Amino acid sequence: MKLLFRTILIFCFYFSFSNNAFSQLDLSLQYQRPTFGDWDQVINEVYRDDVKFFANGFGLGAGYRIYPWEFRLGFTPEASVLFFSDQRENNFYNANYQLIQLSFAVPLQIFPFDFYGDCNCPTFGKQNDFLQKAVYFKLIPEIAYQMMTYESENTVNTNNLSYLFGAGIGLNIALNQMITIAPEISYHTILNENWKGLADLHNQPVALDKSSANTLKFALRISFYLED
Repeated sequence: MKLLFRTILIFCFYFSFSNNAFSQLDLSLQYQRPTFGDWDQVINEVYRDDVKFFANGFGLGAGYRIYPWEFRLGFTPEASVLFFSDQRENNFYNANYQLIQLSFAVPLQIFPFDFYGDCNCPTFGKQNDFLQKAVYFKLIPEIAYQMMTYESENTVNTNNLSYLFGAGIGLNIALNQMITIAPEISYHTILNENWKGLADLHNQPVALDKSSANTLKFALRISFYLED
């Protein structure tokens, strides 16, 4: 599974920089609502509550939209940094938890309702049939390096490499002849989510270090059109 995932990522990355017809520089603000099933079990068992662990995450991203073909199918390589923080306490435990995630994705982006439209011109040049020309879908392979920190009487640091695969939908909206914005929502499954030592720190079964995980991501992208 990991080898297949890496192969897909490399394949997308290679084709994203070949024979590009036009490109856009992307900057993004990101918000995530993750679910870590087994980590939730550890934390909720210790603190006796039903509050989601790492309920919110915030981040920034920078990328580059590239369309190698003469139709509206292309790639959007992007690097992101995300921050998660959680503080818990009861009569027995008082701890801070932090997760910083550095990720790299090469999403495949498609405008299915205007697939054979003019891909050399972003949405600001397409004033008619706005929704038809502005709606896009994404398939998103991603790799993430995670740095986890547990702070209590002692500080314990660990790291992990996880893999994500997601799908999303967005709307490309023109501001002027050079800039577009795109609100976007996507859902991601996370593979190989492993916080080594988390369960042991809370006297829970070691198997719970590994967690099932998924996340819902909201992003607002601003794109600058770069004409060749």
